[in-house]
Amino acid sequence: MTLKLFLKNIRSVVQLFTICEIPLRYLFTVDFPHPIGIVIASGVVIGKKVTIYQNVTIGRKTVGDESSYPVVCDNVIVYAGAVLIGNITIGARSIIGANAIVSKSVPPDSVVVGYNSFIAM
Repeated sequence: MTLKLFLKNIRSVVQLFTICEIPLRYLFTVDFPHPIGIVIASGVVIGKKVTIYQNVTIGRKTVGDESSYPVVCDNVIVYAGAVLIGNITIGARSIIGANAIVSKSVPPDSVVVGYNSFIAM
């Protein structure tokens, strides 16, 4: 069994038990306190010390546009149920509130609540 096949099988087992779709490269570098129902597209870039809670979706807004994935910078917290979509950047040390929908870039040190509502910290 090759390493690639072994890792693919581990990912399948993790997805089966957590009902998640998380690229393998983030399983050990991002904190998932409650890893249930999380979907992260393969083109998403996530920085260091990022925390993502349950039922979060991070991905592209339009089908076929391979350059429209979010970038999540260092030390960001994404709370339960949040949706981050499109070619956006979530600035360092920002907080994305529960059930927030983010389709515009967020400056560093911000709090996002509701639909694209930014509050500077």
